[in-house]
Amino acid sequence: MHTPLDDDVYRLWDDLADHGTQDMQAALALCLRALCDWTVSQNGYWMGLVRLPHKAQRPDLLKGWRIGASVEMLRTEFTTPERIQHGTPIMQTPTADAAAQMIVATSGTFRSFSMCTGMFDPTAHEQTQHYSLFDHQPNISTRTWIVSPVNAHAESAFMFDTCINGKIFDAALMQQAVEALRGIKWFHRQLLCGHGLGLCAEPLSPAEQRLVPELLNGDREKVIANHLGLTEATLHQYATSIYRKFGVHGRTEFMSLWLRGAALTPHSRRITTDQ
Repeated sequence: MHTPLDDDVYRLWDDLADHGTQDMQAALALCLRALCDWTVSQNGYWMGLVRLPHKAQRPDLLKGWRIGASVEMLRTEFTTPERIQHGTPIMQTPTADAAAQMIVATSGTFRSFSMCTGMFDPTAHEQTQHYSLFDHQPNISTRTWIVSPVNAHAESAFMFDTCINGKIFDAALMQQAVEALRGIKWFHRQLLCGHGLGLCAEPLSPAEQRLVPELLNGDREKVIANHLGLTEATLHQYATSIYRKFGVHGRTEFMSLWLRGAALTPHSRRITTDQ
């Protein structure tokens, strides 16, 4: 029997909805901060996962799944840009660690699991390059993953860490976070869209990501250019690139596509795991 959702969950949903599509980065920070507070986590992350076409005869333990969006950390003091830069190829490798393989094995369903639940061997995880780069120095003792599918080729993943020796997450508090994230598929979709994932043929550049909420605001390009400190020609170039990546012919179609949340088809994607 389901227990009633806590009022904090409803308040979080309302706060996220109030941000709309214009300020998804602030909404993501708000979401991570709230869930870290609830679960007494020392850090929270978000990643956009995409499934790229891959050749079955090539070894790939991740079955085409890759990290399509930058990791968003609530507390960057737990890592460094250099560690992210050096570690990205390891996170993207087809010979990934046990946690990544677990995420892939259960793709297509809403799921959550932790290091301490026995779903994979934490001792084996400690022998991986991923552990050496990301988990060892900040002394992560427990991590929980909460992953929501948006469509067959894109998923939204939240992770929460505790860095206190011997501490594990309180099951009831973590379940509150799970329920909160399970009820907002629209938010997962918008996070992916904001990073050019799930709906378009290739990821957006940082400059294009910055422009997406402005285009959704409905202001004229001249107004947006002034606001962002760009020339109209540069802004128009970015906008045209965004429309091309989303496979639309202008802003009206772009806004319609965003609101509709159309699913990505395998035929619309041009990048592959062979690259």
